Amino acid sequence: MKTIETVYNKLNNAKTKLATHKVELSLVDDLKELKNKFDKEITPIYKEVSKEKNKLRAKAEKAEQILDKVDNQIEQKLKLVEKTAKELGISVSEINDYKSLKSLLSIVPDMKTVFKSVQ
Repeated sequence: MKTIETVYNKLNNAKTKLATHKVELSLVDDLKELKNKFDKEITPIYKEVSKEKNKLRAKAEKAEQILDKVDNQIEQKLKLVEKTAKELGISVSEINDYKSLKSLLSIVPDMKTVFKSVQ
């Protein structure tokens, strides 16, 4: 009788171990599934965003360089126009494009901020 109890105990023990192994295998399968999902869904998007970010960064750097150059040119020309207008005794408001260029200068800092934020 004691032998039968020992056999039953060992069988129950084996069942418990098998159930534990099934749970462990299920967890491993879950990990594999999550990794596959990550590889399929996240990795391609990450690569695409990184690629686009690099393109955008290059465009922003180029735009900032051009903006700096044009900004300096506008400031110099406006000063020259103001000086010449004063010498001629006319108002700068009478000069075509003066106001529009002056207003453009006011948004240059915001543009620079946007370009730098991309870099």
